[in-house]
This record gives sequence, structure tokens and C-alpha cells, in this order.
Amino acid sequence: MFEGLRKRLGDDMEIGIDIQSKIYEPYEGRRAANLLEPYRPLFVEEPIRSDSLDNWAEMAEGVNVPLATGEEIFEPWAWERLISMHAADVLQPDILLAGGFTGMRKIAAMAEPSFRNLSPHNPLSTLANCINVHFCMCTYNTTFLENEPREDGLDADLVTDVIKVEDGFIKPNDKPGWGMDLNYDFLKEHPPIVWSRVKLDSPRSYTMSGAPHIM
Repeated sequence: MFEGLRKRLGDDMEIGIDIQSKIYEPYEGRRAANLLEPYRPLFVEEPIRSDSLDNWAEMAEGVNVPLATGEEIFEPWAWERLISMHAADVLQPDILLAGGFTGMRKIAAMAEPSFRNLSPHNPLSTLANCINVHFCMCTYNTTFLENEPREDGLDADLVTDVIKVEDGFIKPNDKPGWGMDLNYDFLKEHPPIVWSRVKLDSPRSYTMSGAPHIM
């Protein structure tokens, strides 16, 4: 599939691939990354899960494509260890899960001496998208920002001034603060939607620490 994309889009288009943490074994992740190498991926995201950083160091040996991870790494000490191991090239912290704006700035500061860049994980809300834009605008070692269409529907109705993508670029508006506020009337009219990485009503669901949920 990736070979077909590269042939169809040509060499001028950058293409990243997310393997979505479906693999546990380091050698399988390394094998997958090496198979993609001839087609010059911009990055290979999470060929293995980030549960074991030692596994990431093992997998990265002998891999020549840029490796990306971070959306499931939350604690500052885990980020410090990952960066010091030089096991990932593109770091993808989530601003809602890694300590907010301040936490993201800490990760960027830790990464800069090792010449690692951040590409924030950013699918969770239109307000988080706006804060991420501010973060990227004031942080030297960022490359690109993950983005989803947010200019219509619930995403746009949730806030007062949704920011828009123009020709592949996005920037803050000229309003005070973050440049937008929550639409509290909209929030009162709609029940919250709970997001989770696991299906909590499943008897086989687990927490991020590996402990089973008690239902």
C-alpha cells in the first residue's frame, strides 16, 4: 500500500505512516520499518508500543527511517529517558496528556540539545488545536502539527472563533489570549462525550499501566 502511494504521489510529497502500536516485538517493528525504507517515509510512527523504552532502543538499532512516538508517553521522566536513549527522531507529545503548554515546553527544551523535533499529537479538540498552534509558533524545534478538519460541525460550534487552515498552513487569530473561548451555551445543550484509549465496558479492557479495569 505504501509503495502504491509513493508511486502515485511521486517523490515531492511527504508521506508519514502510523502503524498504531499494533506490534509488541522489537524485531517485528524493525522489520516493518526496514520494509518501508525504500519508499522514503517522512516518519514511521510507533512501529511498536511505547510501553517499554528499552524495546525502542533495541528496535532503533539498524533502522534507517525516522521513527516517531509520544502520544502514549505522559511523564516528564519518561520523556527524558526516551530522548537520552536517542531511540526516536520525531517526538509526538499530546498537549492534553503531557502537562499542557508548560509540559510541552519542558519536553521541547529537553529535546533541543539532541536535535530532536516535536510534532504534537493533536486529534482531541479544537481548543487543544488552537493551543498547539500557539505552542508551535513560539517553539523552535517543532516541524509540523497533526490536524483534522475542525472548521464545521461540532468542532466549530464548541468554540467562539475556530481557526482555519489555508493552503496547508494554520496560524493564531488576532484575538486576546488563545484567540478563542468555549461556547458555554453549546456545552449546556450537549452531553459530554468521554474519550478513552480502551473500551471501558469490555471485560478485556486495560488501563495504560496494564492493570485491568474493575467494572
